[in-house]
Amino acid sequence: MSEGVETPQPGVDPGLEGGGKGKKKRLSPIDGKLSSKAIAGWDNTNISEKQPNYVKAECEHVVRGGNNTYVILGRDRHAGLSSGYGGRGHTRAGAIDIVVGLQGFAPDEGGRDTVTGWRNGNADKNFGSMNNGQPGDAARIYISQRADVDKYFDIADGFVGQSIADSAIAMKADSIRIMARKGIKIVTGKNPPGRNSLDGKIKVTYGIDLIAGNRDFKTGMEQKLMKYGFGDKEINYLQPIPKGENLVEYLKTLHEEIDRLNSCITNLLKALQNLHNLVRLGSVGWAGPTAVYTEPWLEDLIGPIFEGYVQRIGAELSTARTNSTLRWNDYLKEGGAFYVNSRHNRTN
Repeated sequence: MSEGVETPQPGVDPGLEGGGKGKKKRLSPIDGKLSSKAIAGWDNTNISEKQPNYVKAECEHVVRGGNNTYVILGRDRHAGLSSGYGGRGHTRAGAIDIVVGLQGFAPDEGGRDTVTGWRNGNADKNFGSMNNGQPGDAARIYISQRADVDKYFDIADGFVGQSIADSAIAMKADSIRIMARKGIKIVTGKNPPGRNSLDGKIKVTYGIDLIAGNRDFKTGMEQKLMKYGFGDKEINYLQPIPKGENLVEYLKTLHEEIDRLNSCITNLLKALQNLHNLVRLGSVGWAGPTAVYTEPWLEDLIGPIFEGYVQRIGAELSTARTNSTLRWNDYLKEGGAFYVNSRHNRTN
C-alpha cells in the first residue's frame, strides 16, 4: 500500500464523516421536507422539499422538474449571467446543462423567510471545484459548443493541458459509472481530416490523462531517492503508462541475459578452479612452484584449456553486452521501437 493512501473498505465511504470501518452512511428521508403529510413522497408520490429557484438568463429555455432537477438550453456560462462565452456575447457558444441538486448540500441556503416561514431562494450555476471544498451543484452533465471547461471545474493541467474555447462535454457527481456489455473506447485524434469543431487544424495527437486526486505536480519523493543514487532528479507525479506486453518481453529477456551472465561467470570460476588443481598436482614433489611453469608439457596442457574457456566466455559476454544495448535502445529509450512507456497516455 502506498504511503498516505487510504484503501476504501467494501460498503464503506471513507470520505464521509463517521464513515469508518463497520459504519454506514445515515440519511434522513425528511431532511428539507416541506410536505405536511407523513406519507408524502412514498412510492414516488409528489413531495415538496426545500430547493432554490434557478436564475434564468434571457437566452435560456429551462425545463424544470418538481425536485430540483433541470435541463437548461442556452449559451455557455458556468456561474453568473456575465460568465463564460455566452456572457461575453459569443456566437457558436450553445450549451446544454443537465443538472440535479442546485446548491448541492445546501439547497435551503438563502431560502428562509421570517415572515412566511419558507420561500425558495435563488441559485445561479455553480460548477464548484475539483481543487477545494466547493462541491458545486450535486450532479451535472454539461455540453457546450465553446467553453474553457478545465477552468470551469478547476481541473489540473496534466500533460494534455487546458481546453480553451473548445467544444466540451463534462460530467461531475459524487460517483460516476460508465458501463458497457461489449466494450469501452476512449479515443483521441488526430484522425483524418484532423479538424476541430471550429474547422481548425489539429496538428498533434493529444493523449489521455488519468488523474486521481486532481494532482499533477511533483511527488516530493526526490530527497528519499537520493540514497539510491538518483541525486535530486525531479519525479513527475503523472507518469506514462507502460505497455504491458512490451514491458514483460523486455523483463523476460533481461532475466535470460542475467542467467546467461551468471552461467558465464560460473564457468569461469570452474575453469580457474581446474587450473588451480592442475597447478597443485603438477607441483607435487618438485623443487618449488617456479618449476611448474618451466615444464613445456604442463604449459601445453593448461594453455589451450584456459584460453578456450576465456575465449568462449569472452564471446558470450560480448554478445550479452551487445544484446543488452540493443534492448536498452528498443525498450527503455524514448523513441525506441518497443518503448515500454506509452507516448500519449499517463496516470498516477
